[in-house]
Amino acid sequence: MATKLNQDRVEAIAYEYCRNGFIKSLALQSVGYTIGYAKHDGLKIYDKHNVKAAIEAEMAKKRAKVEYNREQAEVQVQQHIDIALNKEVPDIAAANSALSIKCKLFGLLIDKKDVNHSFAGYKPPEQADYKALSIAKRKAVSSVEVDTEPQEGK
Repeated sequence: MATKLNQDRVEAIAYEYCRNGFIKSLALQSVGYTIGYAKHDGLKIYDKHNVKAAIEAEMAKKRAKVEYNREQAEVQVQQHIDIALNKEVPDIAAANSALSIKCKLFGLLIDKKDVNHSFAGYKPPEQADYKALSIAKRKAVSSVEVDTEPQEGK
């Protein structure tokens, strides 16, 4: 399907590409290309200069609509830190919270999430024999006799 791209189609591709989360094949399907073409040969469309320029123009439009940016966030966070520390009794918790947000803005602090291995049969190596070990410990503790009589000389 070697069709010439007119400017309207190029702008439609750029709009759909930016709208759907930058998924190339989905953008091509949205403007009328078949699934097979959109997933294989159609991806070459994005190498064309006019398509790249249209995508950049569409992204510039989106950026112009954004009213809140990093610099404004930094100013607001610093204001919150100043307010928290300049109280009669400084609110250290609020200042620490605002400082952690500021560190995240600068990329100094990254939130990490633990991966939950909840699928059947998986046991991390360090926890594989934990249940058997804890049962053995409980039996050992329960079998120990405790002398409740006070001992002389102590």
